[in-house]
Amino acid sequence: MFVAVSVLLSIVGTCTVYAGEIRTNVAFKKPCKMSEQAGDNPCTYGNDGNTEAGSCFQTKRSDKNFWRVDLGDTYEIAKIKIYSNLDATERSGKYIRVFIGLEESDVFRTKVGDFQDLLDIQIIDLPPGTKANYVTIVQTAPEGNLLKLNLCEIQVFSPNS
Repeated sequence: MFVAVSVLLSIVGTCTVYAGEIRTNVAFKKPCKMSEQAGDNPCTYGNDGNTEAGSCFQTKRSDKNFWRVDLGDTYEIAKIKIYSNLDATERSGKYIRVFIGLEESDVFRTKVGDFQDLLDIQIIDLPPGTKANYVTIVQTAPEGNLLKLNLCEIQVFSPNS
């Protein structure tokens, strides 16, 4: 039994238990996009399963940055968990909005989170029946400022996968 579960987890992705219910991270290693990459910190670091500093994506400075994951299918979404980069020399989890959508053309339709400053781990609990195919993190700098978006992991948990 243990071997079968281990093999399944290595194929499907990461699982977490919430209130006795196993939920799968449906964003794990799914295709992603982001605004202009800084250094050797690609968008894939945002959903590679590693929540530690050193495996974080980073954008170049801009007045508007984004990171988006295509879940590959429509899922019921119960929870979104965002890990900020605590080792960053500059606070880069400021002015964050989180959106979900069913089509790439409507990724900004439903805002599910709005944070002035992400500290450590931010969890967004969504109402039952919330569905999404895309999750987008947007950072909009105050007028006259340029910011970089630098987060370590975005996990999207579905109760039905």
